[in-house]
Amino acid sequence: MGYRNGKIDEKLFQEYLGLQRELFAVKEELAKKNGKDIYAFSPCFVGKNYFDIEPSKRVMIFGQNSNGWDRDDGKFHNAKEYADYIVEEYWNDGFGWIWQEPSGTMCAGNKQKPYHINRSAFWRAAKLVWQDVSGEKIGKKDKWVDNIAQSETMRISYHDNSKGNVSDKDEIAKQKEISLKLLKKELQILKPEIAIFYTNDDANTYFHEELKKELSQVYDDLKLVKRCGLIGDTKCIVTYHPQYILRQFGVKDVAILEECKTAYERI
Repeated sequence: MGYRNGKIDEKLFQEYLGLQRELFAVKEELAKKNGKDIYAFSPCFVGKNYFDIEPSKRVMIFGQNSNGWDRDDGKFHNAKEYADYIVEEYWNDGFGWIWQEPSGTMCAGNKQKPYHINRSAFWRAAKLVWQDVSGEKIGKKDKWVDNIAQSETMRISYHDNSKGNVSDKDEIAKQKEISLKLLKKELQILKPEIAIFYTNDDANTYFHEELKKELSQVYDDLKLVKRCGLIGDTKCIVTYHPQYILRQFGVKDVAILEECKTAYERI
């Protein structure tokens, strides 16, 4: 499997596969209760260049829950098949689903009606973080996402993305512990220098209460940064979703970067 390539600790990796198998079992339990076609998995996307990036320049971005991503539509016969698939598919070329027009514009979805990635406040903010931490100037035709990793705080989502994030208390409670374990194991394996959580730190937005104890630094002069601190050697910054910031505070992507930069320089 190419994603290992001698660059991932084998023991940690096997532990990660075990956690993915546990996640599959949680999804199976929820599916028995609520219906087998309801749920999808939220993978961790690892860009194909990620492990070639100097460790001090590695960036990881967390969202809350990737709506309607990878549906278990019969292709997984057991937990092992699922775990092998989720890393083979998304730890080799995790952003292979993002393609580029001849102009270099990054797109996703149907090629007849593409969704332009730069329309997303989430991805625009992530781009600024990568550019700042790496010191790289991003050209118009550079597929910069291939250099980062991106994951979620919660790992089981609805297949129908019009339903939004998982909302039932039982659905959240059953996956919270395993989702947190996966998050921490990804940080341990991928070793990003900086991890930005575009999640807020409210339990209602699926933020893990346990992380508040580790990310305990709060700065009153930073209105966009909720908290920050270290998880292992990774500097972690918790802020809001960029679209929420634009709507609620009326500030644009660069303002988010400036506050996050101030926070991670203080850690």
